[in-house]
Amino acid sequence: MSLLSKWVGASSLVGLDIGSHTLKLAQLKPKKSSFILESLATTKLPKGTVVEGEILDPLTLEEALKELFSKEKISSKSLAFAVCGSSVISKKISLPAMSEMELDSFCAF
Repeated sequence: MSLLSKWVGASSLVGLDIGSHTLKLAQLKPKKSSFILESLATTKLPKGTVVEGEILDPLTLEEALKELFSKEKISSKSLAFAVCGSSVISKKISLPAMSEMELDSFCAF
């Protein structure tokens, strides 16, 4: 069982991409050892909502997210998204070699 399957459990997982011009959403549902794409949707954002990765109008973004989730009838509590841009801080770390079981316990949510 993959780490993603353990995290999602029996429910579905929603992937969200917030772009400068559009919101993109994909809903996955676990099925045995893989996933099924249940929903795929996009919606345009009004100009100036997100500029160069920075959210300039959070209220408009919130409304667009609510509308997209409502339109697609998304009720999943599991959401995956990535954060990028110049304001994101990341740090490289070194880990010793470990088994999948050790890695699962290390990454337990």
